[in-house]
Amino acid sequence: MTQATGVLIIGHGSRDRAALMEFSVLASAVGKRLPEFASKHAYLEFSEPSIAGQLDAFRAVGTTRILAIPALLFAAGHANSDIPGILDLYQAEHPEVAISYGQILGPVPDMIAAAGGRIREAARNNGGKFSDTALLVIGRGASDPSAQAGLWQVMRGLWSELGFGWGEVAFAGMNFPDVEAALAHTVRLGYSRIAVLPYFLSTGILLRRIDEVIDRAAKANPTITFLKAGHLKDHPLVVETLVARILELGRA
Repeated sequence: MTQATGVLIIGHGSRDRAALMEFSVLASAVGKRLPEFASKHAYLEFSEPSIAGQLDAFRAVGTTRILAIPALLFAAGHANSDIPGILDLYQAEHPEVAISYGQILGPVPDMIAAAGGRIREAARNNGGKFSDTALLVIGRGASDPSAQAGLWQVMRGLWSELGFGWGEVAFAGMNFPDVEAALAHTVRLGYSRIAVLPYFLSTGILLRRIDEVIDRAAKANPTITFLKAGHLKDHPLVVETLVARILELGRA
């Protein structure tokens, strides 16, 4: 393929500048892995550059084929309706450009392994065993049942991969259990360590709130070790998953 094909990596968007910077770094890492494509990133909402704006930028330099990839963790309204709606409208207005829409990141093995890598980083300087540790995986929350099920799939994959003593999930919004309730329940299970993984691509206010809840729980339970795993960001396996999504769409 030539530079006549462009890749548009689409994120959710945020009002948080640090979140935008993290997503930009992730998109740049993907672009470097695929020098045969022209690569840009865009956001669905809250921030620039917009999807339509970046499509205009591709079209202005003569790009005739665009591979649009939703860099979203789970399938929900944004991936299933909002982004396709924008792309379909643009395609109808500009039939000279062929736009193909790819798959979400999804709870695939590499994404679960990336999450496991973040947990291992948090546990690196701690002498405990995962068999003595309870796992709490926290997602953003969504009304779509498949997105909720996806978080459970991530948790079960991590439980199996690392050998945790127990596993739970929580949601930062929209779904139950919320973070505070799930963490209080996990504390009552009696494990000597609790590993908390925020399954998010980028930082933001929700992650800061989660961090505050963990800190309060740690203060109230000084005999328990709390392992605060980092979010996914530009973990190499996240980059590789996006690369795989782009290549499979390019071959379609």
